[in-house]
Amino acid sequence: MLFPRRPLFSWRFELFPDSYGLDRASVWPGVRRAIERQQAQDDLVLLVTHFPTTYFELQELLDRWEIPHHVLRPGLNPADLPLRSVARNETGLREPAPVALALAEMLVADGGPIAIDRRRNVSVIVVERHPLSRHDLRLESFARRLPTRTRLGYFVALDDDAIGPFLGDWTLLLLDQFGMNRHELIVSDLISRRLFRSRRRLERLVRDETPCDSPRRWLEHHLAAGREAEMVRRWFERREAEGRTTERDSHASVVSRTSIDDDDEESESD
Repeated sequence: MLFPRRPLFSWRFELFPDSYGLDRASVWPGVRRAIERQQAQDDLVLLVTHFPTTYFELQELLDRWEIPHHVLRPGLNPADLPLRSVARNETGLREPAPVALALAEMLVADGGPIAIDRRRNVSVIVVERHPLSRHDLRLESFARRLPTRTRLGYFVALDDDAIGPFLGDWTLLLLDQFGMNRHELIVSDLISRRLFRSRRRLERLVRDETPCDSPRRWLEHHLAAGREAEMVRRWFERREAEGRTTERDSHASVVSRTSIDDDDEESESD
């Protein structure tokens, strides 16, 4: 199984509950394990991000993990994905499934009926939620149109600028009381409901969008006034007061990668 807990299932499409981590350093090891597990089972592992900053951070991590990957181009239709060859190598085994990386905006979600090959499987792993649910619904539409059996799931960091301002301090305090730590991922209906309500409010506030390269710039550009804008302002003020970066620049990538390596070494020693 790609993600914990029972998914919404049909014979050709599975939508898994979001997997939440306290921060990026706790999410990335889970993403890596999911990639490596699904490479042995599926015909393609498709990694998707919403923002360019996350895209480049994930690309750096794939290089560090020594996971070869395809960089997909805009205008990608479901039928154009680089599925694993059905041929076997000289040992009689199939090669690991290819890994492909794409921005969500590159994927073409519209189109007519497609023929489904029940023998082929694709896992779509998304490593962040967009502040507006319409973008994730479009991504789900794309996944449902793949000509294969398809799994779709999200790995979400609770300190991500795209969602952190709207969770409220009480959410993280409650999780802390339940014993959640930075080394584990959880599935939480409480968090999912909270995010659903906040994103529904944002959908009403934001009609026209301007592309932005990071969640912070998206929030600051589209939420200039009102309650949500105040929540965003307080969020970034607190993070800056704590000395935490809010942009996923090269320094943030180095910090995340170091934490991941430390986690891997700890798990191996265990």
